[in-house]
Amino acid sequence: MSTAGDPLSDIPSEEQTLDCYSGLYEARARVYTPTKVDEVRRIFAYARAAPGRCVTLRAGGHAFDAQALGNDLVVSMKGFDSIAVDADQLTVRVGAGATWGAILSKLEPLGLVPAVTVTTEHATAGGTLAGDCLSRFSPAFGKEGSWVESVEFLTVQGELLVCTPPPGNVPPSQWTREERVFVGAVGGLGYLGAFVAITYRVLWVGQTHGRIGVSTTVCEYRTFDHLAEKLVPAVKQAQLETSDPRNPHQHHAIYSALSFGADGNQEALLLTSTYTTDLKRWRMLLYRPRLAVRVIVEWLNRIEFFAKLLWKFAFRFGYREGQKFVDDLKDFAFFMDGNVRAKRIAKGFGIDLKTIQETFIVPIDLDPCADATMAQERLVQWLEHARAVLLRHDLEPTFLDVLFLPKDLPFPLSATADSAGFAVSYAFETNDEDTLGRAKQAFAQLADDLWAAPFRGRVYLVKNVCASRETLAAMYGDHAREFFALKGTIDPGCVLRNEFLERTFGELAEEAGCPPPGTQPSL
Repeated sequence: MSTAGDPLSDIPSEEQTLDCYSGLYEARARVYTPTKVDEVRRIFAYARAAPGRCVTLRAGGHAFDAQALGNDLVVSMKGFDSIAVDADQLTVRVGAGATWGAILSKLEPLGLVPAVTVTTEHATAGGTLAGDCLSRFSPAFGKEGSWVESVEFLTVQGELLVCTPPPGNVPPSQWTREERVFVGAVGGLGYLGAFVAITYRVLWVGQTHGRIGVSTTVCEYRTFDHLAEKLVPAVKQAQLETSDPRNPHQHHAIYSALSFGADGNQEALLLTSTYTTDLKRWRMLLYRPRLAVRVIVEWLNRIEFFAKLLWKFAFRFGYREGQKFVDDLKDFAFFMDGNVRAKRIAKGFGIDLKTIQETFIVPIDLDPCADATMAQERLVQWLEHARAVLLRHDLEPTFLDVLFLPKDLPFPLSATADSAGFAVSYAFETNDEDTLGRAKQAFAQLADDLWAAPFRGRVYLVKNVCASRETLAAMYGDHAREFFALKGTIDPGCVLRNEFLERTFGELAEEAGCPPPGTQPSL
């Protein structure tokens, strides 16, 4: 509990060392765990009145970078974990601290599913909405923010706003204040205020007897060109159709895993998945996160030789062309929980398993009238370019995947606010400081190259971000200035701090009244 004389002593709190999923950053802070809106309001009021105090919002703690780390007062929203399903209206209203595992457990018996979930059940709705997160269902259903009907949002000034998306036919100049806050807060990484409750639209899969399955077909390709020839038409078809989770002939999830070697070798897997009510199962090892062997595999996968060996085995022997797997939805959706568990167990032995992962959005035009071969060529051009950069830094990723993202709603910090694109992610699972350093250098160069012609893409802000402030400011341009201007309006004292945004955007944050980390704003 807080020390004697603390005006917030009745709100549960303790001093904690906080970390992030990648293990690259940590902070020491007093963490409050309120359960009522008025308690969060009081914490904000205390920080506003106390010179030099600041607040950072946090929930599941699964951010890759320092998005949810603070060194002063941290508010954990885990206590806001209510879940209320309205099956007739196809909606679910959840508290910001409700985990996606708990949300799915409430929905699945009713034949309902969230349109978008991240890959760990421990992540919370407030945390993922603050990142406007994606999933392997995004090629068909977009990103999380597009499925929100309304949010209850608490500002630093203590106002509880009910915010909804602006109508698509209304120009930004005519948006209400609440609509502006909604657009800024989704993907705003907790920098504008606190989500208290969120109402999502959900999907009905049909009569499922309480268990929803996902059927997956795996295809193998020997070059990036061959992958692109199949991947681009698949996602273009998903864009042309109205996605229906009850249609067994549609692809509801589309996902690619790739590998390359210094010898010029290229290999790729294309996984296409469909919801199913079939109760039979033929499980894929990837989608069995609770198997004990997964912990050992995750640990060994951090050894470069073993990682290559595992990929070769999976590519050559793990699948037969056209073979169908059927997994439980929970295991399919939260397949990275095997990695989460491996990290947690290692931490129990005093070992932090570090990861660095950056995602680059390569803009693609998939308009029905557009030439699909142009999109294929642009994707391959990026994959080949990035491969060359990484090899020059003597790097081969532990994981490399490609996921298509439709054009997003106009959230200022969304990497796809202006255009659809392919999210290309490179991950290195290693504790070797030299490898991590070379990865950071390579990622920074790739960020510069991504913004240059012909790509004109953006770095995805929800993973690790290694890029210069100048490059990020150019990538996000007027969108970023709009976001930080809104920050200056609704949090003029810069009480809510986010070391990640202030580190990566620098001067734009300073213009909103938020100085660099380690200094205090003028009040």
